[in-house]
Amino acid sequence: MGALPGAELTARWYCPRTGKYQDVQQIDNTGTRLFNAPSSGRGRDWVLCLYSGIKE
Repeated sequence: MGALPGAELTARWYCPRTGKYQDVQQIDNTGTRLFNAPSSGRGRDWVLCLYSGIKE
């Protein structure tokens, strides 16, 4: 954390299979953080997207 500007970030998971996002959350942009994908296993790829300055 801390590599992007701003005190808070928006975190979203993107599913390349469906083209949809899920699990929008605001997180503090400090310290160390562990992110766990919504599902795992063969064919269940996810992309973690972190945005600075977006409020949803």
